[in-house]
Amino acid sequence: MRSFVGLSDVNDGIQDTLLSAPHNFLYLNNGVTVLCHKIHKKPMGGSDKSIGYFHCEGISIVNGAQTVGTIGNTYKKDAEKVNQAKVFIKLISLENCPPDFSLRVTKATNTQNKVENRDFISLDSLQEKLKIDFALAGINYSYKRNDKKLPVDNKNCSFEEAIIALVCSLDEIRCTLMAKDKIGKLWEDVNKPPYTELFHENITAITIWRKIQIMRVLDIKLTQKQNSNVDKEKGTCIYGNRFILHMIFTHVGKSKLFISDSDFDKYLENELPQLIDNVITKTLEGLNSKYAQKLVYQFFRNLENYKSLKTLVLEYLPVQ
Repeated sequence: MRSFVGLSDVNDGIQDTLLSAPHNFLYLNNGVTVLCHKIHKKPMGGSDKSIGYFHCEGISIVNGAQTVGTIGNTYKKDAEKVNQAKVFIKLISLENCPPDFSLRVTKATNTQNKVENRDFISLDSLQEKLKIDFALAGINYSYKRNDKKLPVDNKNCSFEEAIIALVCSLDEIRCTLMAKDKIGKLWEDVNKPPYTELFHENITAITIWRKIQIMRVLDIKLTQKQNSNVDKEKGTCIYGNRFILHMIFTHVGKSKLFISDSDFDKYLENELPQLIDNVITKTLEGLNSKYAQKLVYQFFRNLENYKSLKTLVLEYLPVQ
């Protein structure tokens, strides 16, 4: 299901029509497309399906979320005007449809606001399962694109955080560069790698959450070090943050992800900061010893550089 993404030129136009010419809204708006798991007509009115009461199960707005959101916002401003407007709603039952039909409808029906591949993640049932698992742990996991900025705290995390933490924790460094340079490629197709390498039936909310926590500790450290007077250190903390995160996960090891909550909290507080300092130091040593003439921001845009620097850091700081 698509979410309301906030103000835009299109949404401003929808609001203007509602306020200035609500009687014309039906003719000027593309309407709303809603997918339903099932649609059943209630007995009232007999078998005639041209009019009556219909029960819709599992509804999901796949086109027109901006229309619905803008109508709701405008109603708060002028309910009388909005009540004069009508909107066309198309309800599609997915009962007995092919598995990919919902995705095809979503892609085909969106014409008002640009639909990004990011929107199709909401059709992945695994994401909803993870949201439920996160909720059971008292954490709000947001995976639908919208205009709300979540606080970075122990009660919230986002899909973007999850996918960056997951991709940088892969043994292969190939996609780490993608997380820095072309993050949209990670979810370009939810049915193919790299997305399916990251989100699969064995992934758990607790694993994702602990990887996010590790990433957040690193991000705080890197932000502090960005104030350095040494240009190479400052640049490395900015442009090499995903490389450093990958190296952190290389040294953390998978066993740390399955220790008790209390032990993991102690690890985050006591051991991880020292590891982060060591990895940053060794990364800088590697850059200065072999790549001193290269500009930092250019260096961290090349996969072969990532691979060679990883080898060098592992020589300086072997995995225990």
